[in-house]
Amino acid sequence: MALAIVSAFGSLRRTAGMLVFLLGACCGGLGQPACNNPKITVDMIPSGYRISGSDFAGSAPCARISMLGLPGNTGASGTIVLGDVSCATGKFSNFEWHYRLYNCTAVSRRNVSIVATDQKTHKLAIQETTILWGSQCALPGYTQCGGEGEALCENGVCDPGPPSLHPDFSDGRLICTKNCGHTQGYSPCTPGMDGCPPSGGVLVAPQRACRTKPGVVSVFTCFDHSRISNTPDCRCVPNTLNLCKTNVSGASGTCTSGSFNEC
Repeated sequence: MALAIVSAFGSLRRTAGMLVFLLGACCGGLGQPACNNPKITVDMIPSGYRISGSDFAGSAPCARISMLGLPGNTGASGTIVLGDVSCATGKFSNFEWHYRLYNCTAVSRRNVSIVATDQKTHKLAIQETTILWGSQCALPGYTQCGGEGEALCENGVCDPGPPSLHPDFSDGRLICTKNCGHTQGYSPCTPGMDGCPPSGGVLVAPQRACRTKPGVVSVFTCFDHSRISNTPDCRCVPNTLNLCKTNVSGASGTCTSGSFNEC
């Protein structure tokens, strides 16, 4: 029994030794990059970060800087690339990344990680930090937006289609949707769109007006050359009064026709 234990222990040591050898073989050998242990420092600056690094392998670029930990609809499942940096003697300093938010009021900070990936050895340097954030916040250029069920893009823009998507308040937030703001005769509609026949083509029934601003005094809007119906069902009906593209509710907060826009 003792001999078997000694033999097993020896095998384990040999296996561990081989593992260490294999891990170490990825750098430092003939024709391989020098072994390195990259490090970064991250300092907060107004609406951004200042990042410096050392012990990179020295390629151009020497590192790719990323951020992990954002909501899943931001970048690639919560990961965004901040930029690539070049090194002088394996170091870089004062790389700055600035950001701004839209669609929200930022009231707290979210935990994120800044990651610098060595572009030659693929080793990582990671530094934890936080980013100013809040419910429904979005990053211009990074957050998926404008599509069905997605947040509005910057300046309140949704996908122009076809079919055109419109802003609508749903489940506590403004989203883009094809299911409000159109009237019968709109074309082309797609199967599954409210008021559209199973075969698609032309909308055969009016949709409800979009609730484009929530609150005590809500705002309702009809788009695509339609107007608010002034009936309890709050529908978008064909606009036979003028050539204006949108009709917005008045100051009362009820779904009644107010001003016409985009005339």
